[in-house]
Amino acid sequence: MSRTARDTPRPFQPTVAQRDIKAEVAHCVGGVISPLLLNIAMQGMEEAAGARYDKNCHAKPGTPAVITYADDFVALCHSREQAEAVRDRLSTWLKPRGLSFNQDKTQIVHLEQGFDFLSFNIRRYHTRNGTKVLIKPSKDAC
Repeated sequence: MSRTARDTPRPFQPTVAQRDIKAEVAHCVGGVISPLLLNIAMQGMEEAAGARYDKNCHAKPGTPAVITYADDFVALCHSREQAEAVRDRLSTWLKPRGLSFNQDKTQIVHLEQGFDFLSFNIRRYHTRNGTKVLIKPSKDAC
């Protein structure tokens, strides 16, 4: 049998004031729950970027692949034009959510040049047998 208000050992708490909600949300930022909250907010970003996957979760040919972790993400594209289109689509998608790209961190680079993501450097190297993508700790991480 469920308890009623008169059976409760202590009185119910008063309703939460708006200022308390703002304090709680501010407390979550940077906390352990923050990446989860952002992942919920970013639900649908891959679709907005144009990423499409087959039944084995492999990116379909010609579509970008999106890798996310909390508020960091990388869109791997097949051409500079596709990367610019993805950036424009995502910029439009982020705006109603009150988010935008950090222009200092946002860049479009070729895999030959490499890029840092989550303290790792991802870069394609040429070998005698073709090419190889290596993922190494970034210089900033060392």
